[in-house]
Amino acid sequence: MTKKSNHESSTDFLFKNIRKLKLKKSHGRAGVITLAALTLEACGGGGPTAQRPIAPPPPPPPPPVEPGFDQNGNTYTARNNEASTLEKSSETNDLTVNGKAGAETINTGAGNDTIDAGGGNDIINRTLQSRFNRVT
Repeated sequence: MTKKSNHESSTDFLFKNIRKLKLKKSHGRAGVITLAALTLEACGGGGPTAQRPIAPPPPPPPPPVEPGFDQNGNTYTARNNEASTLEKSSETNDLTVNGKAGAETINTGAGNDTIDAGGGNDIINRTLQSRFNRVT
């Protein structure tokens, strides 16, 4: 003889005993509740509710932008209004440098450079061979 699982035995119990239930008018509500409870039990329901998965925490905010310059070809642009230094004194190509409101220190080489230092107390250094096109 094989052993039946809990689900099978609950189902058998339900079907065997449902015929025996006689609902009287005075016990109508209790009979319906009993029938609902038996149905839930047979289906494996009525037990503890499943827990919802916990949402992952939001990602951390991006780190603050470090002072410095971003490069795009021969163009250098200050990242933010903080004090930044651009050291390109050995560069021979023509550079374009764009500062911002911070106190930048800009060192360029021998190219025909265009420098817009932006606001702030800026320092611009160039090599003796430098041929500035424009400094603002």
